[in-house]
Amino acid sequence: MELEADEQAQLPDDLRDYIPESRRDDASLWDCIEAVRTHLESREDRQSAAAAVKALQLIAAHREAVDRAESDLIQQVIARGWTWEELGTALGKRSRQSMQQHAKRVGARVRQSGSRARPSERNPTEPRSIHMDSAPPQPLLIPTVGEQAADASGVEQAVPRVNSRDDAATRWQHEGPTVPNATGYLWRMDRRAEVLRRAARFCPSCGHTPATMSDLGRLREDLKVSWLHPDPRLPGEVSEVLHCEHCQPSPGETAAVSCLRCDDSGPLLAYTLAAELRATGAVPAAVIAWLADHGWRSLPGGALICPDHPAGAA
Repeated sequence: MELEADEQAQLPDDLRDYIPESRRDDASLWDCIEAVRTHLESREDRQSAAAAVKALQLIAAHREAVDRAESDLIQQVIARGWTWEELGTALGKRSRQSMQQHAKRVGARVRQSGSRARPSERNPTEPRSIHMDSAPPQPLLIPTVGEQAADASGVEQAVPRVNSRDDAATRWQHEGPTVPNATGYLWRMDRRAEVLRRAARFCPSCGHTPATMSDLGRLREDLKVSWLHPDPRLPGEVSEVLHCEHCQPSPGETAAVSCLRCDDSGPLLAYTLAAELRATGAVPAAVIAWLADHGWRSLPGGALICPDHPAGAA
């Protein structure tokens, strides 16, 4: 549950008790957090963890505020004429696509920030549910081959690909010893791909497995981005592929599809699809078909509108 404003305001006061009295009046929030860390170095009992939980709640509350401010400032900068390339250069991002992916991650955290721990008045030492990004890096158990196979349940270590002409069904390329049909594909609905994005423990394209909870969070954010590749088995078609930062195409091999109204980058195009868009200025026909299947609209002149702006909306 999200902390109430008065509960958030009380957290710094609670943590100042760990700072020497002579320094409390001038102590910053970071001083409070560091004081708790110092306190924990000499304590190993369960009760001492209550202060650490409060420090984590304080970090989570401020991270949410920072994310909201960052998301708003990014939108304001773009709305005032800056390009994604200019903003990305100013913030040390590699490319337009990298900056847009960062903006998507921040926006996703803002939308998902409703779950925050509430202090328990009955038992303040009970463990609380804390947002993943609020916790310090912790070792992540590497799943065994058997566990990964169980995670993929029904997918057989498949790579998700979406074909634009098949009612947005997800085509899972089978890599096991048996193939249930002549084409070598297992067909699953889009919901399977969405489950994979939310619950993935490894990259479905390259197999990269995160080592910490923080890295796992970044992996799942990366998997929210749709990459469109030319389909090697069906010329003229596209396949949706999920990438982590370790296997995504280089900036020179990618291009973004943007919404006319909000400059949402939409899917990222790779390889010949990106080259065609850069060379002609026109979105490839196979990509247009994929976008139409996913709720995008085309306007006269070639402009594209994302699903956030349905026809007839103000």
